[in-house]
Amino acid sequence: MLTAACDRAPQSTDQARQARHKLGLERIDRAAYCTAVTKAVSSLATPALRRQAEALGLDDVTAQFATRWQTVLKQQARLARADTNDISAAIDRNQIIIRTTADLKAVADDAFTCAGEIERSGND
Repeated sequence: MLTAACDRAPQSTDQARQARHKLGLERIDRAAYCTAVTKAVSSLATPALRRQAEALGLDDVTAQFATRWQTVLKQQARLARADTNDISAAIDRNQIIIRTTADLKAVADDAFTCAGEIERSGND
C-alpha cells in the first residue's frame, strides 16, 4: 500500500508542475495579446484610423497601456519560469496589425478590456 502511494506522488507532482506551467503560459499569452492590441490601437498609422478610433471611444487607449502590459508580460514570464522560446511564441501568435476600419472594429472590445484590466490593476 505504501509503495502505491509513493508511486503516485511523482505523477501528481509532475501533473501539478505541468498545470502550473500551462497556467503560466496562458497568462503570458494573455499579456502578449493585450500588449499587442493596446500597442496597435495606440499607434494607428493613418489619420482616418485615428478618427475612427476616437469615434469608437478608443482614444483613451494610449501607449502607456502597452508599456504597462509589457511589464506584466515580463512578470508573468518570470513567475512561470518561461524560456525565451515560450515568450517569443506568445508574442508571434498575438501580433496585431490594424490596416482598416474593420481591423480596428475587430479588436475594439479587446482593447477596452485590456486597457481596463491594466488600469484597474494599478500595475506601473
